[in-house]
Amino acid sequence: MGKCGWSVRRFPVIEAYASDGTFGVTPEPHVRRSRPHRPPCGQASTYKYLQILNCFARRRCEWRATAMALRVLHVIVPREKTGDVVEALKEEGWEYSCISGVDNTLILVTASLEEMEDVVSTLNALGVGREYGSTYLTPVLASSPQPARERRLALERASKEEIMAVIERSGRLTGNYLLLTALGAVLAALGLLANNVAVIIGSMLVAPLMGPITGTAMGTVLSDRRLFEEGVKAEVIGIGISILIGILLTKVFPGAAPTPEILARAQPTIADFALAIVSGLAAAACLTGGIEAALVGVAIAAALMPPAANVGIGIGLGNPLISLGSAFLLLMNILSINLACTLMFWIQGIRPIAGRRRIVAARVLKRRIITVLLALLVLSLPIGLTTQGIYEQAKVTPVATMALYSQVLEAGGIVGNLNVAYDRVNKLTIIQAVVYSKTPLGTDFAKKVSVITTVVSEVPAVTVISSLQVNSISIALG
Repeated sequence: MGKCGWSVRRFPVIEAYASDGTFGVTPEPHVRRSRPHRPPCGQASTYKYLQILNCFARRRCEWRATAMALRVLHVIVPREKTGDVVEALKEEGWEYSCISGVDNTLILVTASLEEMEDVVSTLNALGVGREYGSTYLTPVLASSPQPARERRLALERASKEEIMAVIERSGRLTGNYLLLTALGAVLAALGLLANNVAVIIGSMLVAPLMGPITGTAMGTVLSDRRLFEEGVKAEVIGIGISILIGILLTKVFPGAAPTPEILARAQPTIADFALAIVSGLAAAACLTGGIEAALVGVAIAAALMPPAANVGIGIGLGNPLISLGSAFLLLMNILSINLACTLMFWIQGIRPIAGRRRIVAARVLKRRIITVLLALLVLSLPIGLTTQGIYEQAKVTPVATMALYSQVLEAGGIVGNLNVAYDRVNKLTIIQAVVYSKTPLGTDFAKKVSVITTVVSEVPAVTVISSLQVNSISIALG
């Protein structure tokens, strides 16, 4: 099974004991004797292993944790290294049990989540899992008797090793990552070009762009340069693939033109910034809480793939405003999610091994948070202007519409076309309309519309009316 593992056939139980000396197992005579026919594979070892697990219940350990926060660490070390590991566990006062075999020793350590991280760090310092032996961490889903529960409201957190395992699976640059990114980009680009919201949502579910962001956040908190660089590399390559696919599909899509979905992602607002922050906090909470299934909803809320594909669509359409606006939205989402994940990981108590590295991690964290905040501050200036323009547009559009229709109905005409635009540079509302009427409109018609709009919305307005005189007007209601 490997250099540090063991085979059940080569693992006859010689002794088993607990750290407090309250439990000892001596194999039955037939296990020690040489017999013509051997017991079924793993029968003796499995029986003694179950006895060791039952030992924990008989000693009635009072763990200060909920069942979800309990962990069992299986440590397999060479027999000659058992003394060093056991001595380290005794010095720290951790509960453990051992099953010794011919070549290796299985040590079971049960502790709360907070204590287990210290156990793993101590064993890693001894070289377990790196120079020799191996460790396997499993959660305790149920136990008898139930551990003592503290009556307090607190966030339950998975262990650092469990969180790292999830991030390693989702944040690395692998073939599956590249394939899912390409498929997500195709769905996003087609959904945007076809103005299909359902397809756009599907692209968010497929695309794995959230994984590398959480990887960079964890690399920052742990001062793990390799993890941080791998996350940045995967994210950059994924975004590059998305932009390239957006360009190619725009060139081959029949009648490609800006749709409402494309334009919506080219105008980032402060609301998008707030959504990205909340999405980052939710992603970190799902990871630290061991709730991977909820990451699907977080991926939809974060919406990383559509703006990435929209950058390519803007390039393919030759519209730099769409590309620039989408790039602003994408960069803001990435930085906001990274910042929120980093802060949540740190608040949840995820730290490097105590010592100099923890001091270095605090410095790196402070430096990177300041950098991200400065970048978000720079991005917030144009986004703030866009938000203001959208707000003013939403305020003046219904006012201008009501002003125009009231005057047209009074004149006995109908509105053929209406366009209301807010000029952010001049802070001016521009109303353009085509009106059909039986009689010529008065010279002050456009002025009345402008005055009403200006008074009600408190924004200066200019009205341009194209009047077409017809002999008769019929209105059909259906």
